[in-house]
Amino acid sequence: MKPPRRPRRRLVWRVLAFGLTAVTLASLGVITAPPRAAAATRQICLNETVPNGWTVIDEPVIAPSCPQSRGRIIEDFLNKPEGFLIDRCAGQPDLFRNVPETAGYVIISSRWDSTRCGDPTAIVRNIIRVKLPHPNDNNGLAVCRMSRWFDDWLIRDLGNSVRDDCTDSPSVARARILFRHSVVNVGGVLVVCNQNIPLGWRLERRFTDPARCNEFGGSAENNMMVIVKVDGEPHELDYAAMGDSFSSGQGSPPYTNFACRRSDRAWPQQITNDARRRFTVDFDFVACGGKTTAHVRDSQIFALTRETEVVTISIGGNNLGFETLVKNCTIWPLYECTRDVITPARFAALGAELTALYRLIDGLISPTGEVIVMMYPRIFPLTENRGCLPFTSAAEISHINNLWIQMEATVRLAATAAGVTYVNLIDLFAGHSMCDPDPWANRLSGGLMFYMSSFHPNFRGEQAVANEIVRRGHVPVRRY
Repeated sequence: MKPPRRPRRRLVWRVLAFGLTAVTLASLGVITAPPRAAAATRQICLNETVPNGWTVIDEPVIAPSCPQSRGRIIEDFLNKPEGFLIDRCAGQPDLFRNVPETAGYVIISSRWDSTRCGDPTAIVRNIIRVKLPHPNDNNGLAVCRMSRWFDDWLIRDLGNSVRDDCTDSPSVARARILFRHSVVNVGGVLVVCNQNIPLGWRLERRFTDPARCNEFGGSAENNMMVIVKVDGEPHELDYAAMGDSFSSGQGSPPYTNFACRRSDRAWPQQITNDARRRFTVDFDFVACGGKTTAHVRDSQIFALTRETEVVTISIGGNNLGFETLVKNCTIWPLYECTRDVITPARFAALGAELTALYRLIDGLISPTGEVIVMMYPRIFPLTENRGCLPFTSAAEISHINNLWIQMEATVRLAATAAGVTYVNLIDLFAGHSMCDPDPWANRLSGGLMFYMSSFHPNFRGEQAVANEIVRRGHVPVRRY
């Protein structure tokens, strides 16, 4: 049993970086950029390494002392005042340390310029203008969709139209309007898009506004929220990750616990690592590959206490023999796996067991805690692919995918009946199945460790799950 700690409230897990595209502040009339500060620039040859804290702002440069008379103009972007502007050549061979976006800059404009950053006869390169976050004037800050922003900013609105100042890629040339919440006094109220609630704020209510925060034209239900500033005192968070191989990271070796195929690359560990940059997390990672609801009930559940504030769990596939069925459908050339039928009665029995388990977990944790139930992403393609799955027919692929759909309905209904949070990830890997060019799941592999990781999310899949959980707001929200 863990030692008692002072009462804590729920924390927010926020995304430090998002991909975005957009408009300049001047075009919105919201913030006028200050005059550009004096910049330190110098010339290097094309074959020289860009030093730390510098970025390429033009290329080529006629430099007789350089090979082929080619050079670069580079600019120092570190330790600049707020409002400093810099035009940066995109697609340059800069390391992570040379990217201004990692030093507090945001993208407010991107455009094509045939006179800079490359031979004018070659393909035109993209120029990106970035600007350090700027004191908020209560009107907001517009950033490009391919930008990132930082801890003290919230999304106030999403632009739905293509913006002239983001002409590099019209399909994603959309804006997000941000608001710096750190300038708001205690008791202040913000109306923002539905997102992760920052530390020091509480949720007042959610509501629907189809005209705002509905970037892709999908469902606008509860797309807005009203939040109230309370305080910013940091507290520790108690988090437990339970379940089976989907939560343990079986598809992303090496394993820290071989028996459970538990990996530090698993999505629960990735979310925890990110959260620990901002506050203390007491993390109990007990998910174990190959386990059923019985193992959760009889073993993993002892990781929970009345201090536990958040639980994520994926479980149920092994109760129905999903892993065995998938391997039967893919490994044996003469085996017709459509004969492996899971009856409605078995799905119903699993649903009842899941409901009871979710209720049990919810009753063992903090009264203000949250249980988050995860549905497995679908990893198979939707159509036959003999190049990827030589022994699997179209009928067998359809059979597997139909079982996945039935599993999703079973888990969703059980979570609803138990009154816990449900996160449906069944279509998260669409376009990234194990047979697609950029797969987020492993196909059948040789070798013991690789064989065990087959038919599970790979590292890119683990990253995608972690990012999606945070993006949707299905992460711990601090309560007061």
